Amino acid sequence: MFADSPPIQDLNIPKAARGLTSYIKRILVQTALAEGLADILNDYKSILELVNYMNIKDLKLFREFIVALVRLGIVEQKGDLFKWIGGEVRVTSDEEELKILAEPWLILLQTYLKKLPELLQGKTKLQLQEPGVWDSVYSTPLYQFLWINAIKELNITSNSTVLEVGCKTGWGTINLLSSFNPKNIIATDFNQDFLNVAEENLLNLIPDKRFKVTFIRHDFTSEVDFTGCLQDAKPDKVIVSYLFHWYNESDYLNILSNLKKCIAENAEIIFIQPHIAYRNQPTFFQLPLYMEEGFKGYPLLETLANSIITAGFTITKREYNLYLYSKNSLETSKPLRISPDPPKYCKNCGGRLQENAFFCAYCRKTVDFNINLPLL
Repeated sequence: MFADSPPIQDLNIPKAARGLTSYIKRILVQTALAEGLADILNDYKSILELVNYMNIKDLKLFREFIVALVRLGIVEQKGDLFKWIGGEVRVTSDEEELKILAEPWLILLQTYLKKLPELLQGKTKLQLQEPGVWDSVYSTPLYQFLWINAIKELNITSNSTVLEVGCKTGWGTINLLSSFNPKNIIATDFNQDFLNVAEENLLNLIPDKRFKVTFIRHDFTSEVDFTGCLQDAKPDKVIVSYLFHWYNESDYLNILSNLKKCIAENAEIIFIQPHIAYRNQPTFFQLPLYMEEGFKGYPLLETLANSIITAGFTITKREYNLYLYSKNSLETSKPLRISPDPPKYCKNCGGRLQENAFFCAYCRKTVDFNINLPLL
């Protein structure tokens, strides 16, 4: 299995997500205090005033940062004005439990959020997905559990030929061989440094099965034919792992169409891909990922699902907001329809709120913004 860690037999995903969110919340507040935001927002100020005062260059990211503080109850919003009201985010039992399962994730998030002030001021982002750092994340018991539970949908057997899109540093490939022992694996990634680490990990842990794996650098924005590597066979099981947040929405359909051309008819496919259900639904978890060069934000469910359908796959089956299951088979289906934003109502008086409102126009009270918050 993954590294030397024992597999997790059962895990409460919502509880793990709460622990991860709790950790990020505390680091966000610490970052805000370190930057003197409590003193700067001693009275109500607009985003523009804050941007000018703090020499902010990345306006979009800064607004998400402020909105996150509002959702935490640390900053109060009235209309377009913001004020620091203080408060404390304590360590939770969920967070303590998460340290056992995914301590490298917590260290990584803390490292990234320390870079947030520099990024807001327009300084260079971190190198795109540094392999050494992420290798420790992918080998954690938490990542192992999420990955295994996703690919169970595929019913992989010893006769399966698997295409792994986004193999990262190879822990998924190693787990495929150890747990399911498929006939062949084509493991691809757009990052050659990741592929180098993946091959090294494979050789160190299960060298006797190295012959079953072909590592290929490819990003699927262009066509590819793998049949030469597989004696004219095509993959019948496909895993697409953490891919679409590195691309623009306009790239989704092209990537999926190219993927469809190189896999078997009726191939099963799982998309391990955190996503958001509504356009204006920032998450605490994706905020630190903006530190990495090339991160585009989690895909909108409606856009991704409709791209999957348009490319010729079946309607997706959704599990939490972590992964989607589909098949390579044309099916008459209507595009998925999701309202651009869910209606929000004041918990005090029931009045319908305007988009992104934090202040009710009816009862004149501050309202709870944390509605339809995704797991991660």
